Amino acid sequence: MNTLRIFVCPMSPDVHLDMDLESVERIAHEDLLDCCASGDAEPACRHVLDTYAIDWVSWDMDMREMVSASDSTLQDAARGIYSDRESDFDDIDTARLYLIWEVAHSYKEDLEREEQ
Repeated sequence: MNTLRIFVCPMSPDVHLDMDLESVERIAHEDLLDCCASGDAEPACRHVLDTYAIDWVSWDMDMREMVSASDSTLQDAARGIYSDRESDFDDIDTARLYLIWEVAHSYKEDLEREEQ
């Protein structure tokens, strides 16, 4: 199973792939772009969650290193990014779906910047 490493920072709030674009293009390009297609993105984002091992990481200020992101870190990041939504981010599955959608859009924007 291929692994996607995703950095989460609830304080910014920010979430993005912590991998070089070439690696992502090789393993998950089409699946991530499917999350950006118009219409219901949930099935495409769920496919990413079901197909790839997701290594959610965040920066530990005290230890000064990357650590596995806790569920509460993921939920806080989702709340920070989508503060205008009424979604229930207490449900970790909902938080992960929204974060995958955000990662996919960030990836697409990175690709578009590289093409310029």
